[in-house]
Amino acid sequence: MIIELNISDSAPDTASIKPTSSSSASSSGTGPTLLSEFELRRCVVRIRLDATTGQLSSQPILDSDDALLSWIHCLELAFKDSLIPQSQWSDAMILLLEGPVNMEMRKRRQARRELGWSIWNWEDFVASLREVVGEFGFTLS
Repeated sequence: MIIELNISDSAPDTASIKPTSSSSASSSGTGPTLLSEFELRRCVVRIRLDATTGQLSSQPILDSDDALLSWIHCLELAFKDSLIPQSQWSDAMILLLEGPVNMEMRKRRQARRELGWSIWNWEDFVASLREVVGEFGFTLS
């Protein structure tokens, strides 16, 4: 089974991506300042737009672990280029997802927040995303 994660033309729900006071810059003042919800969404929209056509770009068909990891790597580069702090990459990625994978990742993020974990470490997020994508149709190594 092939899973296609398409970008929606509709605005994603943003109620659950607002930074909390505990997730802002580190207490020592040396950590990066988090983007506001508005700025994060703006960065994601810029990532989604095809600079040549001005149209929303479509995401690749993710029919293997290699395809998923390649797509994640491309997005990591885009997040860096957009100056999105790594602590917000999981929120940015969730804005890009759609369908059942999006819903499951939102549920998992909410469950983490209810446990007091306001920031989702990128490596843990990717592992969870691979698990969820695997549940929806193909075995990941």
